[in-house]
Amino acid sequence: MNQQEFEYIYEQFTHRRKEVLQRVLQGETDANIAQSMGIGQTTVRKHIERTCQEFGLDDKNQPGQRSRRARRLELFALFTKYKPELLNKCSISNAKDIADIETIETQQDSFTKAVLFSKSLINQTEHFQDTFSNFLLQYISRNRDKDEIIRQFQECDNEGELAKILNKKGLECYKAMNLVDSKFYLEWAIKFNSNFPEAYYNLGLVYEGENKLEQASNYYEKATKILGKENNHAVFAAINNLSRLLIIQDKDSSQRQVAIKMIKDILPQVNGKVMLKASLLKNLGWAYFQEGNYQQAQENLLQSLVLDQDYAPAHCLLAKVLEAEGDKEGALEFWKKFLECYADETKYKYLPELTGWKTDAQQALNADNA
Repeated sequence: MNQQEFEYIYEQFTHRRKEVLQRVLQGETDANIAQSMGIGQTTVRKHIERTCQEFGLDDKNQPGQRSRRARRLELFALFTKYKPELLNKCSISNAKDIADIETIETQQDSFTKAVLFSKSLINQTEHFQDTFSNFLLQYISRNRDKDEIIRQFQECDNEGELAKILNKKGLECYKAMNLVDSKFYLEWAIKFNSNFPEAYYNLGLVYEGENKLEQASNYYEKATKILGKENNHAVFAAINNLSRLLIIQDKDSSQRQVAIKMIKDILPQVNGKVMLKASLLKNLGWAYFQEGNYQQAQENLLQSLVLDQDYAPAHCLLAKVLEAEGDKEGALEFWKKFLECYADETKYKYLPELTGWKTDAQQALNADNA
């Protein structure tokens, strides 16, 4: 379609059709348009449907296949290109969908840019269109870094690609300790791709960062149960973190037995993942220690240190094991080594239990010097 063709089609519309269209471009709901014009909502939707058909936005052989929200976005995109002066008169007034934006000018700028990208929705499924449209509206309402993320989305045309971008953005926010935004991106990543263990795992990290261990465990568990992803690194990492939380919560022996089985089941599959295996062996040794099986605890903790000789948690747990066995002299050596390796606490900021273990180490060393 060129400008002349667009103008010809537009000028054929009745006055009522143009009024409905202008109200649509102003962001009014079907109900508001119907009430203002004294017509039924069905009539409003028919006007929108026929407008899309006449502009070639709908498949005439399969009318009604697009969602109402998708049709509105397509119209915004079309008029942004061929008749932007109508958009310049618009004000986004649907506060339910677009809230908390400081000014109408900011609303219009954000929404127009989002709509320009929305043209990539045209050949997608209705589920995709609805999900993406809802995401755009919520994203715009947050007014966060819109230009960058819209640029990132330019080449995406399916759920999987969008989910990967949102997961990456969520992980970046998590590492910056911006847990609110991280949760927003990761939850939307899952909406676009529910078969995405990385996003479930990262959401577990976010909830753990908020000290909401039950919710964290739920997301780690969801990551482990995605069919066809059993050998995925995120699944292994989720099992590792879930087992750790089962041990930390220490409700009863049955939970520790679950943790032990989970770890032993995947250990043969993680040989090429040194740091992950060191952590798994540490957690396995920790679980055995909690069970009072000191020999198995010591064996697994030593194996962990073979993989990473400076792994602070394994040194600490070995000190606890030896102390429990009555070997105070041996325990002191591992307490010292633990504090040396834990000197850079930021390296272990995702393991808050080490803060208490540091106190245990200092008390043990102070008692020896007394």
